[in-house]
Amino acid sequence: STQSTGWNEIIRILAHHLRKTACSLQRKRLLYLCSEYLQHPSQTPISPLVNCVRYRSDMTTQTLEKNLENCDLAEQVITPWDVQGEDEKGIDYEKLIKKFGSQKLTPELLDRFTKVTGHEPHHFLRRGIVFSHRDFDNILTLKEQGKPFYLYTGRGPSSGSLHLGHCVPFMFTKWLQDVFDVPLIVQMTDDEKFLWKDLKLEEANKLAYQNIKDIIAFGFDLRKRLYSVIWTTFHPARSFTGI
Repeated sequence: STQSTGWNEIIRILAHHLRKTACSLQRKRLLYLCSEYLQHPSQTPISPLVNCVRYRSDMTTQTLEKNLENCDLAEQVITPWDVQGEDEKGIDYEKLIKKFGSQKLTPELLDRFTKVTGHEPHHFLRRGIVFSHRDFDNILTLKEQGKPFYLYTGRGPSSGSLHLGHCVPFMFTKWLQDVFDVPLIVQMTDDEKFLWKDLKLEEANKLAYQNIKDIIAFGFDLRKRLYSVIWTTFHPARSFTGI
């Protein structure tokens, strides 16, 4: 069974090999699939990985290389490194919404947002850049009822500064905090980068602190500094810092 402990070990070996040889987008996509499978086995497409390592005998470097050269990811793939559709039609967003277990942001929900908050939807929402959600309707209900909630997001520090792609979710989160007037928690997952990018512990932690400065610069609400916190996973007590 692909769900067995033995299979998990095979995937770990494949991931280790890919970390050392992931020079192409396809190999980076496979490495991402390995990571996703080990964390969420029931939600990750397994066929591309099976094509690479069907048997434990495939664990030799030579056989792995041969299988990787012949591996073909036929289905659409959305990863941090690559976006590729199944055919010339491009990405099937309906399928993507279903796979991630989210719901489509409808005009009715955006109208309700305006009614509840008194604000027009962000242009990311109006233009369909942000096109699906989980429990956004429940958040609007909490806002209507005056019940407390908070925002939670994070950053995996793998470079010394944020690029434009990193900025987009923080721009949107800043707007959400302004509209809902709620606390915000930002988790810096330096432990994840230490484990998956072969960074030294000290380097991962250093990058986290450099990224914290960039995130603070987005101008999150200083009045909520007791609740709006940034912390790094390795040093939660020492790094529990108010914005």
